[in-house]
Amino acid sequence: MTESEERTDEKLDQLLQGMRVVLPGVQVMFAFLLAVPFQQRWKEVDLVNRSAYLVALIATAAASVLLITPAAQHRLLFRDRQAERMLRRGNWYGFAGVLCVGVAISAAVFLVVDVVSGRGAAVTLCAISTAACLWTWVVQPFITRERTQRG
Repeated sequence: MTESEERTDEKLDQLLQGMRVVLPGVQVMFAFLLAVPFQQRWKEVDLVNRSAYLVALIATAAASVLLITPAAQHRLLFRDRQAERMLRRGNWYGFAGVLCVGVAISAAVFLVVDVVSGRGAAVTLCAISTAACLWTWVVQPFITRERTQRG
């Protein structure tokens, strides 16, 4: 195995480990969301909150699929010297999965805060959580990468 292949394998292992860190939180959120419609008060939930619930549920399901995909593909392709391709794909799946997690978090915040404190607080805290996810997970890393590349 060449040095380049070894580095690629190491990066792929790091990517898969990162997915393993994120996935349990997504799975807990998904389990919680699956139970929500079976609660007694669910019948009282208005259309806006039902919509927020569906956004959170679908985004969490999508995040689960996207974050599990690199490990599933690794199981099938690791002997075929596909590490570089799996790494590139896995990075994109991971990035898309994290974006879905952000959508799910924001929708869940909206849903819970709306029920607990009202629509105004829900909109405000949903916007804050969305901005926090975008800043810390997308904007800040891109700024750092850009500065490093110019550097």
